[in-house]
Amino acid sequence: MKMESAWIGRRKKGMVIGMEQYIIKGGAPLKGEVTISGAKNAALGILAAAVMSDDDVLIEILPDYLKSASMTAEWENQLLEMEHGKIQSEQFLTGIRNLITMMLNGCDQISEDESGRFQSRESIGTCPVCGSLVYEGKKNFYCSSRECNFALWKETRYLQSMRKTIDKKMAAELLKNGSTHIKDLYSAKKDRYFEADLLMKTEDGKVIFSLSFPKNKTNRSNKKTKKRA
Repeated sequence: MKMESAWIGRRKKGMVIGMEQYIIKGGAPLKGEVTISGAKNAALGILAAAVMSDDDVLIEILPDYLKSASMTAEWENQLLEMEHGKIQSEQFLTGIRNLITMMLNGCDQISEDESGRFQSRESIGTCPVCGSLVYEGKKNFYCSSRECNFALWKETRYLQSMRKTIDKKMAAELLKNGSTHIKDLYSAKKDRYFEADLLMKTEDGKVIFSLSFPKNKTNRSNKKTKKRA
């Protein structure tokens, strides 16, 4: 896939009106990383790629005034006025400083969940349904594919009565082996803790749990009982 750029613009009543257009050619998926310079216009290529991306992009949580195309036109006109001596450079820089201050103050209003979407993530395994990477969320471990509904919830009804939640280590083992050994499951009926293997399988994208009691552990328990006798 190839991206070409060209400037389309005209002057009207001393103002610069126009924008850079991006032409996408080819049928290959668009992927990779792009490093932009400090110039604000260099971000336009990133915006074009963001529109075509299925992943979360930062622009989704930016305030409207930063996503407005009129801001670019306004700055271009101010640069033109400064070039013609109609405004002083300090006046232009003061506007930039005020904008940066407003942006920094606005960062405090971004929720923790939203800001966490753009931190580096480490997958804990692959989805047993579609094979995509699985990541840890606040309440679950979710498949990264938007077309897949697979999720491992940290708090489940199946384990709730046994006073157990699924942590990161358990989730990774379930994804890799389909099972994980738990030593501190609680039995309300017997009012004591016990250990067992938690088994996981999926049917129609839904997770189904069951418990298994390894025979070798039962045998060891029986041998210990006989020795005590």
